[in-house]
Amino acid sequence: MLEWTTTEPITLKRIHVHERTGASINNVQIYLTIDNEPRTLDYVPAALFTQKSQLQIPFDESLDAKTYIYMKITNNESSSVNLDITFEYSK
Repeated sequence: MLEWTTTEPITLKRIHVHERTGASINNVQIYLTIDNEPRTLDYVPAALFTQKSQLQIPFDESLDAKTYIYMKITNNESSSVNLDITFEYSK
């Protein structure tokens, strides 16, 4: 689970997911809400948030200060994963 509240108005460009060891994240699922409003259905594959994905999800969404972002990450792989999550944004 990841929770983040913006401290100032921003434009969220993308969310990047990177697995530190290079392990597969094909069976890792992400559920995303912004201000408690779902941005995914039940889940989307984490692989859609990798920089290598041609289907990487662009947001280009203006967010006010104190916007709450919540991500639930479910690992369905047989081995553990070590994820870095990066929010790409502009002010």
